[in-house]
Amino acid sequence: MLTAADAPWPRYLAVELSGDGARLLALSPWLMRWEGEVLWLVDLTPCRRYWETLAERAGRTAAELVRELLPRLLGEDLVRAASADHPWRALLLARAMGERKVGGILDWDAPFGKALRDALTWSGWLALAKSCAVHLQSLHQKRFGAQRFAQQCRQLEGAMARLGARGPLMLAGEEAMAFRRRFGSWIGIFWEWGAPRDPASVPRTAAPLPRDPAAPFFPRASVPRSQAPRRPHLMLIPDAVGGGASEETEAPRDAGLPPREDVAAPSPSREPGFPWLAWLPRTTPERPRHLDFPLWRWDDLAPLLAEDLAALGVDPRWQPEERVTELVWQLTLNDLSEIAVSVVFRHPHDLRKDAASGFRITLLQASYAFEDAMRHARRHRESEVELPITSWSVRVAGRIVTLTTWADLFGEAGSDTDLVRLLEIENALAVGLERYTLTADWLPESSYVRAASTSTELADWVTLARRRPLFYTVTPVPLTAAELRGSRQLFLERVATKWWEAGNPDSGRRDYYQLLDREGRYLWAFRDEQGAWFKHGLFG
Repeated sequence: MLTAADAPWPRYLAVELSGDGARLLALSPWLMRWEGEVLWLVDLTPCRRYWETLAERAGRTAAELVRELLPRLLGEDLVRAASADHPWRALLLARAMGERKVGGILDWDAPFGKALRDALTWSGWLALAKSCAVHLQSLHQKRFGAQRFAQQCRQLEGAMARLGARGPLMLAGEEAMAFRRRFGSWIGIFWEWGAPRDPASVPRTAAPLPRDPAAPFFPRASVPRSQAPRRPHLMLIPDAVGGGASEETEAPRDAGLPPREDVAAPSPSREPGFPWLAWLPRTTPERPRHLDFPLWRWDDLAPLLAEDLAALGVDPRWQPEERVTELVWQLTLNDLSEIAVSVVFRHPHDLRKDAASGFRITLLQASYAFEDAMRHARRHRESEVELPITSWSVRVAGRIVTLTTWADLFGEAGSDTDLVRLLEIENALAVGLERYTLTADWLPESSYVRAASTSTELADWVTLARRRPLFYTVTPVPLTAAELRGSRQLFLERVATKWWEAGNPDSGRRDYYQLLDREGRYLWAFRDEQGAWFKHGLFG
């Protein structure tokens, strides 16, 4: 079975459906309407970690789990779906599936997916390029002219007709720069995004494109720092994946969600230049506050922030089925400058449930984000002076829909108390939790790999801890003569290094010791063939 680290991850989905696209919010908070209500883009990157957790519990890869859930979610309304590592590639594959009237769910790198995209025609490719131009125009992309682009598309269509090239496959070996010079920069960008396959693997079947010495300007899209997400968003559906129900279930419908609209916002993955128009709520729960006097200490801010969180929890502008993935705490300083503090939860967070504990988890994540933001602001201002805060607003910037119909597939919500506790712990910590398992490798840094987050096997680690520590340093730290002076050393083992991987045939061997230093710490250290000492870990 592939682990989460080994299995390919479907970063983007292009989904063609005949019903309500709001149901896709059960997969990810980041959606885009590409063509009306028919073709949608889903960015799965924000929920990757959680899907991997569910997939590991079910004995599947994350890609397999998503492909299983999508038809259950949409039912008969699902026409087709394509997955890829770039939104443009997912759209290309969906277009190719539409030309051949192929249904189901395909991946860009799957054998049938490759065959279909190789059969894509220029008319389908240009139709997709023209739909992308509509979004570029909506975003008021600099140096993009709709009339000029339409003319370049006609030039490309005529050139391909003269060359006898039915589809992009015949020019698979051509570089993107050739398209930029001949047909404009955006045509070149589209070609670069969706190059059919590795040019080295495709024989040249057509003459190269004619060169034009005048190369148009190649636009570089940028995303404001304030809009860039700090950490990935993740989504939660009730309970873990179990054996799964085999019978068909009715596709869930829109659960009375607030109306939404298309908003220019970067995708979490921030694919350079891609015109992402996020489908976001028209109304956002928000709570403003004006302070009677400036504050800057977290201990003074936290009680007031808890009051605002309580007000957000009962705000009628969002539904009980929704969970928070991100809060934005917009601070205004006494000089009227503003600092946006992004409070991101690793797993979707029930703000109403957290109220019972006085918003313990929410305030913990807010404190981490607040300290980071203040530290960055002081460094930017080159001053260690505290920054007085005079007002703020806190709003729900990201939310996920949890559907009650998922309970038919995953069991009763909350029945897996261990999983629920794990998710709550991760939401409360400054860093995420990871679990590792041992591998059959003699070299310490290669003797463990990331394991399923739900694994409970600890026996191997207990055995290992008798001769090796469980706290490793990523890179061995040199020990000085002063640190070694007066230490007590107990030889443990001799290890040969993998000199053929390091490219250094003289790397030789390591002699590992348990070293008791003058401070009473038991270090895990080794001495190389040159006699130099290094600290590689610490015994607890």
